[in-house]
Amino acid sequence: MERENHITEFDKFDLSEVATGRRPKLLFLAYPFPPAKAPGCVRTWNIAMHLTRLGWDVTVVTPDPAILRNVEDDGKVSLELEREGIKRILTGQEWRCLAPNNLKSWNQDVGKFAGLVCRVVARRLGLTGISVG
Repeated sequence: MERENHITEFDKFDLSEVATGRRPKLLFLAYPFPPAKAPGCVRTWNIAMHLTRLGWDVTVVTPDPAILRNVEDDGKVSLELEREGIKRILTGQEWRCLAPNNLKSWNQDVGKFAGLVCRVVARRLGLTGISVG
């Protein structure tokens, strides 16, 4: 059975920019990203890795692993990112009590209560566009 010729969006992509040294750039905003241990990390890692291998300049903005509860070895992940050519920008997440399930807080029970108070205040102030756990 012969394979039909299908033109995909990738086929239409002009690779001359890559050949001339002007790599397309992507700023990837990803909450789940390694070294966090979450199912969504696999997808975001694979997208960033494959785009880098296709010649894209990928920069990922993600929470600092120091504030996450379940993380892998950050040093190992940093070496892997460097090897793949993926840049990472870490955010501080000063309002970590808004998502007490995934982020470290000073005390889990007190943190959940403080998070509840912060979420109620945020809703009343009209800050409902904030995604919380």
